[in-house]
Amino acid sequence: MLDFHNFVLQHYYRAAAVDFQKTLDAQLAMGEQIAPLVTDVTRELQQLRATDANVLFEGAQGAMLDVDLGTYPYVTASNTTAGFASTGTGLGPRVFDGVLVSSRRIPRGGCGSVPD
Repeated sequence: MLDFHNFVLQHYYRAAAVDFQKTLDAQLAMGEQIAPLVTDVTRELQQLRATDANVLFEGAQGAMLDVDLGTYPYVTASNTTAGFASTGTGLGPRVFDGVLVSSRRIPRGGCGSVPD
């Protein structure tokens, strides 16, 4: 696979070939650097729940941008409603004690407001 991509880089883009070992070594070094930042988030959340800690999940998109419930085609590629917070956390929906709504507007990005 790398031979193909190196061919494309060299012959179509006039760029230098990628050295496999150099790239592998760089990525392994980066892996060691970020290893302390990587964790099993679901396990961490379950441990917090076991201690009755309060955890806040922020959802910046809103229902109108939800891929299933939003105003298509002006949606994002994920589920953004409160009911889907469990989808991204690995926790079941029954562990959430409440939902706080802090803004009620139809958000739009890029293309502007909903057309008439």
